[in-house]
Amino acid sequence: AIADTLTIQSDKQVLDGEANKIHLEGKVKVQIDDVTLTSPRAVGDIDPKTNKLKDANFIDGAYAQQIKGSKKHEIKAEIVKMSLLSKVMTAQGNTQSIVLEQGNPIITINSDEQSYDTKSDIMNAKGAVIIHYQDIETFSDKAKANLTSNGDLKRMELEGGAKIRQKDNKFDADKFVYNPKTEEFMSQGHAYSDVKPDDETRIQVWSNFQQ
Repeated sequence: AIADTLTIQSDKQVLDGEANKIHLEGKVKVQIDDVTLTSPRAVGDIDPKTNKLKDANFIDGAYAQQIKGSKKHEIKAEIVKMSLLSKVMTAQGNTQSIVLEQGNPIITINSDEQSYDTKSDIMNAKGAVIIHYQDIETFSDKAKANLTSNGDLKRMELEGGAKIRQKDNKFDADKFVYNPKTEEFMSQGHAYSDVKPDDETRIQVWSNFQQ
């Protein structure tokens, strides 16, 4: 009733009825709809009312992947928690998300913590966020990336000491909104641009808002 497909594989499985938990050890692999999660160990929480698995914590180096058409979305972290109710993955500790197409990375996100809603295709990252997208590199305290159903980047937001570096161009602001379709930045709050339109000229602009 919770997931269209739910398959659990591991070398060892222990059901703790009193604590409403299931302990998985050794080559843990869980398939939830189109998401596959693997780790050395995992602990699942069972709803005592329905006796259904409601979420699972993948421990000691977790890996998750979701295939959408020609693209593969990968998440690596020390811990990944997957909720079967909300279909949200939360990753903590050395987290990295990569969207690949035919093995080539489209977007890479590194941060302290990340969450990914597999239904809405929205990613949120916080803590020392670094994003690589095409020739763009960003730095911020927080970031939000909206993906299309095919895994393409639709919109990106950066907040908190945000910086964007693109070739010889530099942009700083409190907040950025980036539209990859129009290749357009909107910067808000303490906006600063240092751009080089040709080999000889540099232009610097300070303002509250830039586009």
